[in-house]
Amino acid sequence: MSFERPVVRPLFPPVNAARQLPGDFALVILAIGACTLGALGLRPYVTATNLVMLYLLGVVAVASGHVAMVSFVEHPGRVELETIEAEFPDLLPALVDHPGVGFALVRSAEFGPVVLGRDGVRRLATDEVLGEDPLAPYGPHAADLVRRVDGFPHCPDVMINSRYDPMCDDASPFEVHVGSHGGMGGPQSRGFLIYPAALPAPGEIVGAEALHTVLRGWLTFLGHPEPEGQPSARTGSAATSASS
Repeated sequence: MSFERPVVRPLFPPVNAARQLPGDFALVILAIGACTLGALGLRPYVTATNLVMLYLLGVVAVASGHVAMVSFVEHPGRVELETIEAEFPDLLPALVDHPGVGFALVRSAEFGPVVLGRDGVRRLATDEVLGEDPLAPYGPHAADLVRRVDGFPHCPDVMINSRYDPMCDDASPFEVHVGSHGGMGGPQSRGFLIYPAALPAPGEIVGAEALHTVLRGWLTFLGHPEPEGQPSARTGSAATSASS
């Protein structure tokens, strides 16, 4: 396919810290892998405007906030870890070795969903950890939240979450922005809900489904009819104790 290059600049500037990576640079570095492109004899370029998607040789990469996703569109369905390693042997090692990457989620034909980190692996089907747990910095609910993403029918072949530094309470973004949003890590992990004191206390809320249950339960509490064909919405800690 032809790859149009209107206004371009080299992909690889000097990098002193992951936080200093411009978003369009970081996207291509993290999603495609510099060594993979080098092995193919390609010199990547990006446009002068912020790049949100790249299609190159059957690979689509998108990024927003602290999450990047990679899909190998020449393969049907979810492409498994073993296929990625066979066709792009340098890609996953380059991703998890990048200072701006915290972990990558892939699906293995043998082990099911697997979270890869620079110094360890976590197999989500059994919660077996080899080496250092790549999800440890992201809190006690991280594994359940990543399992939720893995269960989506449109889950990408590789989901990449940026690195989170608990000492600085800072996460490396995949685009130029202020604050922390999308993905896990950083102040975004400590959300809060302000509600009138007259409503039942919701208890701990983990995940979007649990929040929906709380809000739907409050509507029922206030006299609104429950939607037909849906489970009864409950309020209180019992409705929100399970992780999504």
